[in-house]
Amino acid sequence: MTFDIPAGQRASLRTQADRSGQSAATAVLPQGLNFTGDASFPGDVVIEGSVRGSITAPRHATAHLIDGGSLEGTLDAGNARIEGQLQGSINCPLGLVEFGTTARCEVDVTYAEMDVARGSNVQATLRRAAGEVNV
Repeated sequence: MTFDIPAGQRASLRTQADRSGQSAATAVLPQGLNFTGDASFPGDVVIEGSVRGSITAPRHATAHLIDGGSLEGTLDAGNARIEGQLQGSINCPLGLVEFGTTARCEVDVTYAEMDVARGSNVQATLRRAAGEVNV
């Protein structure tokens, strides 16, 4: 595992209340961070930097790849919101995968629900409980 964090930046873990009032951790991989390897997080994760490897969050969590962030590898979470660049795979078999208007992806997607915004550029192989669809 390799971290390259620019001076003045740091990865962080914030705590915030979820819908049930329980506190939940949100991990933030900041802009300027270059991460190579596999990482697992206890709650939501926000990717602002560059990741090469796999990111895993629990089934109750959401992974958010923001515009300007990139992931080359695998994203495994309960839900995913993609607004940046992703090449690899997304595994959210029980949740929602959303591609925002700034998403740029070549990806294999396993999902329960999906939303693709107008303006996004998504080349995908989609897998849902009902079968496989190529787009």
